[in-house]
Amino acid sequence: MQEGEFKKGLDEIIILGTGRSCCHCPTEHREGVEIWGCPFTVKWGYVDRVFQIHKKFSDKNIEKDFIVSANNNPSARVYTAVEEPQLVNSTVFPIDEVMEEFNMKFFLNTLCYMIALAIMQKPKKIQCYGVDMRNKMEYITEKGCVEFWLGVALGRGIKVATTTCSNVLGTVDPNRSSMYGYE
Repeated sequence: MQEGEFKKGLDEIIILGTGRSCCHCPTEHREGVEIWGCPFTVKWGYVDRVFQIHKKFSDKNIEKDFIVSANNNPSARVYTAVEEPQLVNSTVFPIDEVMEEFNMKFFLNTLCYMIALAIMQKPKKIQCYGVDMRNKMEYITEKGCVEFWLGVALGRGIKVATTTCSNVLGTVDPNRSSMYGYE
């Protein structure tokens, strides 16, 4: 397998955001499990892949901090929207393959790109930590897109799980029922 190549059919891909439930993400590496994180999770050191799907940072200090953190964690492959030569372990996100697979231009945040790419790897389960959509703007503008991609995963026979403090797909958790008209 070439460096950075994806492993098809994993038991689980963990999608790690930075919402408050991120602290529940397991930090030990387990066979058959990969942890895919949003940009600032690279600092935590235990992610396998980091996704930085922004063409430009709005704050140069944040950009510098991310580059330093990413370069200090060489075990994590970093996926970017465009080529980033200053990142030692980066790869351009395979947008053409994702577009070919889904024929859909509905990606409102980095998490959506991550979930779509995870679906293509055909894991048994996609587990979300820190994907809470509790911030008012996230809830209003991005939650539906994240739920759409998790629905695509469910439709392809992939189990999906979120945390109990997430506002995403509350009905997927058997302990959190939302059965209008039957409760």
